[in-house]
Amino acid sequence: MAMTITAYRNTNVRKMRYIIGAFGLFAFLASVNLVDAQIIDIIPDEIRYTLISSSIFTILILLFFGIIRK
Repeated sequence: MAMTITAYRNTNVRKMRYIIGAFGLFAFLASVNLVDAQIIDIIPDEIRYTLISSSIFTILILLFFGIIRK
């Protein structure tokens, strides 16, 4: 994510914002999953699985827009 932010600052390519958003969402998803699974159980498993599935779908959409969008 840090490399993408640096590349966006250097080039100002607007498509990079989608990639930054995807990496940010991935980092958020990983941290929520780590905290919930290993440290403290704050979210029921059904909600966590739904959150993970919808987040992965959103990440794929953001990456798609980052690659394809003009």
